[in-house]
Amino acid sequence: MYRSVFSLEGEENISFREGVGTRCGRELGRASRSNTEAALRRRHYFCTRRRRGAEEAALFFRVSASPRESENADLWSAADLAESIGGGRLHVVGSVCGVEGSAIPNATVDFWQADHEGNYEAQLGADEPRLRAILSTDAAGKFDFWTVMPLGYTIPMDGPVGDLIGRTAISNYRPAHIHFIVSAPGFGTLVTHLFPEGADYLDDDVVFGVRPQLVVPFKAVAASHHEVRYDFVLTASD
Repeated sequence: MYRSVFSLEGEENISFREGVGTRCGRELGRASRSNTEAALRRRHYFCTRRRRGAEEAALFFRVSASPRESENADLWSAADLAESIGGGRLHVVGSVCGVEGSAIPNATVDFWQADHEGNYEAQLGADEPRLRAILSTDAAGKFDFWTVMPLGYTIPMDGPVGDLIGRTAISNYRPAHIHFIVSAPGFGTLVTHLFPEGADYLDDDVVFGVRPQLVVPFKAVAASHHEVRYDFVLTASD
């Protein structure tokens, strides 16, 4: 199934790399080439050190679009991110604790997602933060906020990466998901995301980012909204 992806050799390999660099620009092209190669080589498992009981990270390349790195999201937070945005409402309820189970107060929770049509803020040219926030856990290590139910989306297929994916049996879609970067002083930073049970493409994610423990119920609550609950576990820094 994946043979054609891993058989890019010689001139064909060079052509693909040059195409990505040309498409993205010199500096961004370097990062894109590295990320693409890492994704293809490590499609089955993200090699990361973790202690027993800690969360496993869900992405094997650096996320560059978190709220922390958005010039428009200067520690922006809100209890209701779904205001004035269409789609079904989603209540996100969570906590952050250490491996031994102790709550971690004042942990930082960076959150962002695509909307109910599969679009991120940057794709819409939004001037203000949209479906992204940076929050802190309370004294009990808990947090909650409102957002919208996400929708899966296709990666861009009009460039060299699209040409590559098009030569395989791999789907060009990502399943619906919501992103998190969870951090706290004295603990390792966790980069991960959550997927709704039953979402399309869970078994065929184009970036191989799905982990079984991250596929969780987004439960319908009456007819008004859905709710997802998750407890994030951080490992103490060495």
